[in-house]
Amino acid sequence: GASSCRGLRRAGCPTPRSRRGRARRRCENAGGGNPLGASLDTKSTDLIFTDVASRRIVRISVDTGAASLVAGSTVGAASGFVDGTGAGQMLNSPRGVAVLALGGIFFSIFFSDTENHALRRADNAGFVTTIAGTGADGSADSVIGVWAEFKNPLGVAVDANDYLFVTDRTNNMLRLVAPDGVTTTLLTGADLFEPVGVAVNAAGDVAVGCYTGQYVLMFQH
Repeated sequence: GASSCRGLRRAGCPTPRSRRGRARRRCENAGGGNPLGASLDTKSTDLIFTDVASRRIVRISVDTGAASLVAGSTVGAASGFVDGTGAGQMLNSPRGVAVLALGGIFFSIFFSDTENHALRRADNAGFVTTIAGTGADGSADSVIGVWAEFKNPLGVAVDANDYLFVTDRTNNMLRLVAPDGVTTTLLTGADLFEPVGVAVNAAGDVAVGCYTGQYVLMFQH
C-alpha cells in the first residue's frame, strides 16, 4: 500500500524519478536510442533489451549498469538481413525478445526482427541465426522455418518445451515455431486484432495482448 511505499523511501529506496534517471543513464551507456522489448536472463539476472533505433540487442547488468552488445552491427545503426557475427550481421527493427537459459553459461536470445519479417536467435557467442521467416512479408506456414512468412512480427515468448509463440501483428495471427523451426498458425481471424504482446507460463497458459480492441486473450496450449 501507500504507507509501505513511504516506508521504503524513508529507508533509502530511490524515488520513481531517480529510478527513471538511472534507467536513462544505462540506456545511454548502451548507445540505446529507442529501447522497446525487454526480458530477464534468469541465470544472471541481466536485462536483455531490443533497441529499435540502433537495430541492436543489448545486455545490461542489473547490478552494475554495464552494457554490452549481444547482436546487431557494430558499424553505426546499419540495417539489413544478414546472419553471422560481428560487424557483418545486420538486423532491422528488432522488437520482441525472449531469453532461454541453457546449461552452464549457454543461452539463446530469440527476437522478432520486425521489418525483416523474421524470427531470429542470438547465442552466447553472439552468432545470429534466422529461425523462421524469409526476410520478405507474407503469410505462410512451413515445415522449414526459413520458408515461413510473417508480416511485422512483434511479441515473442518461449515455453517450457522451447516452443516459441510469436504475434504476427499485420497478419492478425499468433504463430508457433517449434524447436526445429516448423512454423504453424495457432490463432487467426476473428480471434485476433493486431496482436502485439504474448506471454506463456510453465503450465502452458498463454496470454496475447491485442492493440485493436485493447483486450487480452488467454488460452491453454
